[in-house]
Amino acid sequence: MAEDYTNLKKAVLTLIEEKSFQRLRDILITMQPADIAALFSELSEKSQPLVFRLLPKDLAAETFVEMDSDLQHLLIQGF
Repeated sequence: MAEDYTNLKKAVLTLIEEKSFQRLRDILITMQPADIAALFSELSEKSQPLVFRLLPKDLAAETFVEMDSDLQHLLIQGF
């Protein structure tokens, strides 16, 4: 399980670096909001708003609720 998460994190970071946003969105929409929220804690502050904007509105709202308050605050500041 931890290996899967590590591979997912590497894939997400690579897609951000390559600016492959459609492929990144395709991955994110298959994930659970809690898993996306956990992934956000691993992203740079610069990448967080960008990735958040890729989420469909419903999934973004559910993911935001799953984030801890510090991460929510950082994300709001990023916008």
